[in-house]
Amino acid sequence: MLGHTGCRAVVVAEKYAAEIEAIRSELPELEHVLVRDAGYEDWLARQFAVDPDLAIDPEDYFIIRHTGGTTGKSKGVAYTHRAWLAAGRD
Repeated sequence: MLGHTGCRAVVVAEKYAAEIEAIRSELPELEHVLVRDAGYEDWLARQFAVDPDLAIDPEDYFIIRHTGGTTGKSKGVAYTHRAWLAAGRD
């Protein structure tokens, strides 16, 4: 599924890090893998205290979630910033 997204970065729980590394050669667009492990909070604390000044359009994609695949193959559903906020997601 990840290969279909064309994502450049992924945030993954530590228990899935090895799975991502095992298929990384199949993901040419993937540039960054951030593992939420014991060092994640330390890494986060070392980042800039000020948010970057980025222009984000409400129609820019925010996240791709995948369906459960209960009626067939799992499918990616892309949410824009506007749609994600309208749905009350966090």
